Amino acid sequence: MNTIIRADLRANWDNGDAWASTMSAWFSIADVLYVTGEDIPNDWGYRQPATTDHVIANMCNDAAENGEWLATDLREAYYTRLVTADDLRHAGNILKRLSDILEANDRSY
Repeated sequence: MNTIIRADLRANWDNGDAWASTMSAWFSIADVLYVTGEDIPNDWGYRQPATTDHVIANMCNDAAENGEWLATDLREAYYTRLVTADDLRHAGNILKRLSDILEANDRSY
């Protein structure tokens, strides 16, 4: 996994709530792929928002105040070519597998 994405995930991770951490990171990655016009794997079940306004608003300058800094950071890393769409999809696929494991072990909600 890309080292920038890995560092961001670690900084965003809550060891006490693996499900919330997984879903939050996975949604952030899907949102970045959506906003940048990249393909999102169908098996992720990502539903295109009715408007991009909400997604883009969560990536604005006050994102840290809204707890949405991960998507903002990943989007900036994408635009500055520090991460690629393939890097994001790879990380998202790992998070999908983790969500499947958590669900199979009744650790979702």
